[in-house]
Amino acid sequence: MDLRVEHECPSCGKVMSLGERDRLAHCPSCFDQTYLVKPSLPRAVLADRIPAEVDGSDIFYYPYMRFKGVIYTSFVDRVTHRLLDVTQQARTEAVAPPSLGDRVRGTRLTRVHRAMRGRFIRKSLPTGDILQRAAARAEQSIDERSRPFIHQVFVSEVVSCIYLPLYRVGDTIFDGATGRSLGAKKLWQSALHQTISFQPHWQSNFLSTLCPHCGDVLEGGADSSVMHCRQCDTCWLEDEGTFVSVPYGYVPMQGEDVAHLPFWRLRVRCDQPKLYTLADLILATNRPILIKADHKRAELMIWVPGFTMAPAAFLNAARHLTLAQLSVPPVRGAYRGKLASVSVSLTEAMGTLKTVFAHIVEKRGDILNHLADITLSCRDGALVYLPFQKRGPVSVQPHTSLNIEEFERN
Repeated sequence: MDLRVEHECPSCGKVMSLGERDRLAHCPSCFDQTYLVKPSLPRAVLADRIPAEVDGSDIFYYPYMRFKGVIYTSFVDRVTHRLLDVTQQARTEAVAPPSLGDRVRGTRLTRVHRAMRGRFIRKSLPTGDILQRAAARAEQSIDERSRPFIHQVFVSEVVSCIYLPLYRVGDTIFDGATGRSLGAKKLWQSALHQTISFQPHWQSNFLSTLCPHCGDVLEGGADSSVMHCRQCDTCWLEDEGTFVSVPYGYVPMQGEDVAHLPFWRLRVRCDQPKLYTLADLILATNRPILIKADHKRAELMIWVPGFTMAPAAFLNAARHLTLAQLSVPPVRGAYRGKLASVSVSLTEAMGTLKTVFAHIVEKRGDILNHLADITLSCRDGALVYLPFQKRGPVSVQPHTSLNIEEFERN
């Protein structure tokens, strides 16, 4: 389920509608291009039908947490995945709907802002607890439910807070989105006594999309976490409200059927157990690869797709490129064409490290039994664009023989 959220253009004040994951905004009124800087927890409110005569002191916003992404679970013999797309209550009032369900589908959402009438009811449940409850309800096999897992991670596309508008008339609380009664005021007393006003750190901000280095216009896809400047050949990602340079390169290849796709090359350190080189990784995971001098000289790097893929294909691509990385030719800069959108951020790629490691180890030796104790830290990351040749419904990376089916790309 893909939701859209309305924002106010920072240049002209008109409404812009963005997808949940979108970062690059194009105002349909003034045509200005800006880059959305999201707060740590984006917050939006369902469109309401609250009567105009209702006073602001009688308007409240009830919190729900929205999770959309993939839960990867590592067992001793395999890594499984489950898709998650839910909106769960962030408090414990039995009178409130447990989930927003389908009511958010096709409904207009507006980013919360300081001019809104009313007060916001506080979340009373930690985000991690809400996620665990949502994950427990997600579809999984009986075998998975009964087996202990070694490691579990939620790789998010969206984590946000969506508020259900409520309003009070006399001693009755009404659903501000539908106008239906939600019971007597006394049933809501606990929630109504735990409210706060709009907080400044909830505010979404926008950055100019002019290159910090040369002043030319930056380019990127709607959901891109990295922006590219063709003029000075630099790439930029947003960090704490400003653009910072990110190292990038590409492997040259020409042809009408060639497309360059982004991958994060993460330089990793593992002190427990001691894995410092590609040879160490191959030995530890018992891979049937003849270790050569180049493997011993190569630093430990894990490669992760920089674009969204079907979960199983995502893990397979990461494993394949990590083990075949010596086949990748030297990278260059100065790519003058339009680069493909980087929809998986560096932070999201780093969050998959242990899961990718588990997938490389899968069914090979007892190191997976100690996965919980393994420490993987990312020392730095670079963006590498690899060429793929289109062959029917399959894109083939000729240097590493990585194949990606068209349906595996989201």
